Amino acid sequence: MAQRRIGALYERMQRLDLAIQAMHEVTARFADIVEEATAAAFDLGRIALVQSEKLRAAGRLSAALEYY
Repeated sequence: MAQRRIGALYERMQRLDLAIQAMHEVTARFADIVEEATAAAFDLGRIALVQSEKLRAAGRLSAALEYY
């Protein structure tokens, strides 16, 4: 799906917030396409953990918990 590729591009650009939104949209809108939704869900989890770690390292613990 194009939205998943857009999410991957956002991730490469270090725009993790937008990458998370894109992957979430794939999992929500295309749940019936199991293979694509599953891959997007794994990507979403991985990116969310990276974002959480970045925020935690910056001392933004409250914001980090939103992604954990």
